[in-house]
Amino acid sequence: MGLRGLVDSPMDQSENLELLARIERQLRVHRSSDNNNNNSDLNDSLSFSSDSPSRETARELWTLVLDVVFAPLWLRIRAAELLGVCCVVLDDDAPVRITANETHKLRAVVSSTCQALEELKATDAAQAAQLFAWLGFLERVLLATRSDVCAAVFRLGSMYAGMLTKLLRLLSSCSTKVFAAATVCLGLFHAHEKRSGRSVLVGEVLHDMKDGREHLSGALLHVINSCGCPCPQERLVHLWNALQLFGDILADETAAALVFLNDFKVLVDLVIRESTDLPQEDVSRLHYMELLERALDSSVYLQSQMYRKRELLEVLESLLDVGAEEDSVMPKDVMDKIKQILMKANYGKVSDKLRILRLMRRWMGEADETHNYPQSLMADNREPSYPQQVELRGFERAVTMAAGISMKIVHSMFVAGAVDTLVQFLPEALTRTFNMHPRMRALQVKGEDFLAEIQAPLTVDKISSKNLLRTRWFSHPESTGGAFSDWQQYAEEECNIAIDRYTQYPFFLVVWVDYNCADQARLMLFSDHYMSDGYSGMVVLNSIFDQVAHLSRGQNHSASVREFPLRASFYDNALSNMWLSKVLIKGIVALSDQHDFVMPPVANPTSASFTEGDPACMRKTLARCKAENVTFAGALVSATVLAFYRAAKSQPEFDPAQPFKMMVDLDYNMRRRVPQPAEEDHVGAFISFADLEWLGNEGVDLTTTSFWDLARRAKSEIDGNLDKKLQMTAVKLVMDEFVNAQRTQRTSTSETR
Repeated sequence: MGLRGLVDSPMDQSENLELLARIERQLRVHRSSDNNNNNSDLNDSLSFSSDSPSRETARELWTLVLDVVFAPLWLRIRAAELLGVCCVVLDDDAPVRITANETHKLRAVVSSTCQALEELKATDAAQAAQLFAWLGFLERVLLATRSDVCAAVFRLGSMYAGMLTKLLRLLSSCSTKVFAAATVCLGLFHAHEKRSGRSVLVGEVLHDMKDGREHLSGALLHVINSCGCPCPQERLVHLWNALQLFGDILADETAAALVFLNDFKVLVDLVIRESTDLPQEDVSRLHYMELLERALDSSVYLQSQMYRKRELLEVLESLLDVGAEEDSVMPKDVMDKIKQILMKANYGKVSDKLRILRLMRRWMGEADETHNYPQSLMADNREPSYPQQVELRGFERAVTMAAGISMKIVHSMFVAGAVDTLVQFLPEALTRTFNMHPRMRALQVKGEDFLAEIQAPLTVDKISSKNLLRTRWFSHPESTGGAFSDWQQYAEEECNIAIDRYTQYPFFLVVWVDYNCADQARLMLFSDHYMSDGYSGMVVLNSIFDQVAHLSRGQNHSASVREFPLRASFYDNALSNMWLSKVLIKGIVALSDQHDFVMPPVANPTSASFTEGDPACMRKTLARCKAENVTFAGALVSATVLAFYRAAKSQPEFDPAQPFKMMVDLDYNMRRRVPQPAEEDHVGAFISFADLEWLGNEGVDLTTTSFWDLARRAKSEIDGNLDKKLQMTAVKLVMDEFVNAQRTQRTSTSETR
């Protein structure tokens, strides 16, 4: 670093170096041998004496920090680090506090911040460490200095706005430490702006809509999540600042457009979690409620189709109940804010309106009399009649163009525990699950194109006669039927057998029990893709285990099982209030070897491959994904790309000097991304598709891109696809129109003959 400083600076820095060396000796400071320490606390990266530094020491260090003309950047950063050491030794931020007659210090700090953000590369480990050290100093200064003093910075105009812009751009490519430090500084600047009656970050900088600003919502989520309950006292201010900044972004229509829909949903999830987990007396709950109020008032909430509105209502209601107890220590401000939110809430469902009315009456001390509610709010309890006809549209139509083609999905689950109890109650539990989800009882209608009928609820006898539950016991020595561990081969073979959609229901459950180990079983749920998707399988398995739990506790009343409404398909729901241009329904040009849209359909020659997973490994993976602020899907894309990259390196046409390109298509769960989302997790093919265009067009340089940076980019692209509602819907429209055209062509040919 010393050589670099001498090269960068045209002046002799020996005097300044001697000054730094003297101060280091005075403080007895030396670097720890662990240069990879991820903790931002100076206590963990520096050692120092307990002797209190003098005011003269702080003044000398400030002299170096302020010398933006002659002192090289690395020297100013080192002096700033030593000022931080002084604060740690004194247990006081006085050495970095700026007073009203020292505003020139703020200008110098802003100038050096701009220089650091321009010159230091966050992707270089050594320079990232310098950048992190400077941002730590900036954080201390902002924490120690009053807002009326910081107001002088806002008058710097383009310099201050430029610094904020550079901080935002930094969020797109940096380590987790620098990522968090930059976000914390942005939150502190905004808090000072707010107290000074200014809005530069939200009202000006974010309005420019330039590169980098779209990462701010994800960065704020990272800070909020890392400061989750229980939040360390020293981080509370950063949590509150992040909540305030996110709320102000959502309240600004232009800035709110930068919030990815998925980030908004994660925010709602965090609000629900923290509002539930915080102790009654915790004042942070008020900050969460203020953010929730702004979130519910924002246009993004409507775009999210009122995401988790029922859960939000339940949380608010439970908080009111707790606050109403005699020994409650819930702050009155929190109670008042919850009431304000509920009184403004726009919940459209009958049951939700009834609950809000009950809450209102509770506040007013009135009796909870159902007959006093308006008739318009009363539920319709009429029983459905069977069979119920369902027109197959979009993806449902595409996969049922011809019979005899397998479109099976399998969800495999290994179970350890009271297997005897599980097997005992499975028939009734599976019956209840079929009766809860109407699309599990669908049969296609013969002689009618793309029409299915939902059959009446089933009985346990029907489950048996229709072979919907297939239990197999394995004993040692192995019979000719194979071994318990051969489930992968069985699943592969079963997936190649087509379901007769006219006579067979689209779901059935296979259970393998190992006699040699009485507490182990494997469940394989097979389903037909036209009435199922990846999420449906999880819904069904969760429902089965939930019913087994109820039955094992003696709760065996079938009347308590409520059938969910028959929901509109994704095609009908997504197009219920959307206009589409004719451009969107033009055909897709197929490649010479592509057989996705041909009549009759061509069976895919490939087959599924299964293998055992490691639960501990998966838990570690999910924890690392959370720490790196990426989704599991983003990490999965990164792993897939790396696997293909390794395989491609052995090909003769592979060019290591060029970015690696490949096409990656993903399916997306669209249940919460339609105009009228269901309250429950329902079963059906509620998906759409989109590719990651960036991987096919730009590619990625895997010699310089880390695994987690690639995963973050993949997450960003996935989130971007989810925001393209029109494009996601158009995929289903193209499928529907193509199959329509094929049907019309076949009908016309038949009539001509």
